[in-house]
Amino acid sequence: MKTINAIMALLFLLSAALQINDPDPLAWILVYSAAAMICVLFHLSRLDWRTATAIALVAALWLGFIFPQMIENLGESSLAEILDFSHMKTLGTELIREVGGLLIVIAWMTALASKAYRNVRQDVF
Repeated sequence: MKTINAIMALLFLLSAALQINDPDPLAWILVYSAAAMICVLFHLSRLDWRTATAIALVAALWLGFIFPQMIENLGESSLAEILDFSHMKTLGTELIREVGGLLIVIAWMTALASKAYRNVRQDVF
């Protein structure tokens, strides 16, 4: 778990760095940096499960705002365009990628929160 977590921390940091060219970079840099920090805290055995849960909830709320827009613009994007990271031609492609990023943040933060919670529960009993 620690190895995968270290890889995820690096991927979140890379994702944060790649947001410089995004139309709304600050919000994305913050969410990916926060996810990376959660990974570091977990690695150091200093993660409070509530912190990871909070990041997952923020990402889930954000996803709730983006998802309907993605559905509306879904027809604009081809699979080839979605997978071509050299450029982005449509809003649909950007939204699909954003939804994917948020789903990854939610999934990993939930996994870390769950593991941290189980660790606390084991210490109590």
